[in-house]
Amino acid sequence: MKSEREIIIHRIEIGQPHRGGQTIQTWINNLKAAENAVNTDRRALVNTYHDISVDGQLTALVEKRVLSLLNVPITWQGLRDERYIQNLESPWFFDLLQHIGKSIFEGYSLVELVPGKDGLIDDVNRIPPANILPFEKLITCQPYSRSGSVISYTLPPENKYVLEVGNPADLGLYAVLAPYVLMKRSNLADFARFNEMFGMPLRWYEYDPNDPTARDKVTEAAKAQGSAAYVVVPKGTKVNFVDAAKTGASSYEPFHDLMNREMSIVVLGQTLTTQQTNVGSQALGEVHQQVETEIAMKDRLMAEYLLNYKLKPMLIANGYPLQGVKAQFNLNKELTPAEKLKMWLEMADAGLPIAKEDLYNEFGVPLPKGRVTLTTKGGEVRK
Repeated sequence: MKSEREIIIHRIEIGQPHRGGQTIQTWINNLKAAENAVNTDRRALVNTYHDISVDGQLTALVEKRVLSLLNVPITWQGLRDERYIQNLESPWFFDLLQHIGKSIFEGYSLVELVPGKDGLIDDVNRIPPANILPFEKLITCQPYSRSGSVISYTLPPENKYVLEVGNPADLGLYAVLAPYVLMKRSNLADFARFNEMFGMPLRWYEYDPNDPTARDKVTEAAKAQGSAAYVVVPKGTKVNFVDAAKTGASSYEPFHDLMNREMSIVVLGQTLTTQQTNVGSQALGEVHQQVETEIAMKDRLMAEYLLNYKLKPMLIANGYPLQGVKAQFNLNKELTPAEKLKMWLEMADAGLPIAKEDLYNEFGVPLPKGRVTLTTKGGEVRK
């Protein structure tokens, strides 16, 4: 039966976060306001997060981190009703996982479940952070405001539709990443200004100081040659130039790379799987890959706990037959063929009964069915 409850996102005013004007000092001030234990205010920090989110390196890292929740299917073990199975495999659930992944960076978040005409969940809405008072458990109808109408999402009927992701004190990884993005942005602006001033060759023009019209003629000719920098001086003038390309340019790019590496370390715990370096080995690469894999596993465990202990009771309250059902990432589908074969052989060595037909089907190999076969044992191929 369709709920007559009005969707929260339709009851609140959504404001536009401000972009631009962010500095290291504004980040510090906004972070202090968000961490204030007496009067917590995250409204300004929302603008900081919105501003840094357009950085290319950070965007790629966020997508890579969130991907661990999206590239492995989730199974609801024990669920037999095909109608609900299909619903839990529909686009709204994929969007929900994306919101859960983004909360790692944005901190405490609220996601509203939207039922469709058949009573099943049809869509999800992310409640704008500027409308959330985390510690009061309230949604404000006016963004960036503590006055006016509010909605309590822990009381009926909203507690059946509003999912809390994270804890109210969680500010997310953007709080740590912001200074790296802002310093990199400032460095790029300085580099662009440097290239504008010194990136093109400097042209040197001399004129006869005894000719009163010579300077104007030479200057006019210099301007006609394009926008590159030029110097017009009387003949015999001596000017010493410091080679700016050698003294200044070499510092911008390393600083840019340093900021990107720091962001990679914060998000993925390492840099070797995201940036090319001049040092490294296969063993080092495997270590870095293992760190990234462990972080992905941690994110999946976090998502599983959220689905089983917060989302599932809400779905049950909406009529889903999930009693005794457990949501779990199906990691078997992520294993490579070599890893799968090793796992099957280890189970066989442990004495677990495995049907040969299942083994053949797993790897897409047809059964011999009386045909001549090849086997290897001890490195020797036998018929």
